[in-house]
Amino acid sequence: MRSTLTAPLAQSIGSILGFNQFRADFHYSTHAFSVAEAVELARALGELPPKLVLYGIEGKNFDCGIGLSSEVEKATEEIVRRIEDELCTNFL
Repeated sequence: MRSTLTAPLAQSIGSILGFNQFRADFHYSTHAFSVAEAVELARALGELPPKLVLYGIEGKNFDCGIGLSSEVEKATEEIVRRIEDELCTNFL
């Protein structure tokens, strides 16, 4: 499975995006190093954990000092809940 993280993701504001598999084209550059490239570097170095789950939220406004939109705030709370569930299910 190939997954690449790029912005914007063309999802609705506050959409929660889960990524649990990465096979991105690796460009071997530290300039503008993407999340997918960091994951592939970890894989190449044998440092990738057996399970890796990343979450992203589609943003609304990226201006400085604006704060979170209500949609993104709500999605953030949902991600916290998902992480708590994941931790309780797999580590307790």
